[in-house]
Amino acid sequence: SDPVASFRLANPGETKSESFRVSG
Repeated sequence: SDPVASFRLANPGETKSESFRVSG
């Protein structure tokens, strides 16, 4: 839902855990 989280997920340098941490 979060555009930032989606961008993080799309970034190969970021893990799903990191993206969730940024979102949450």
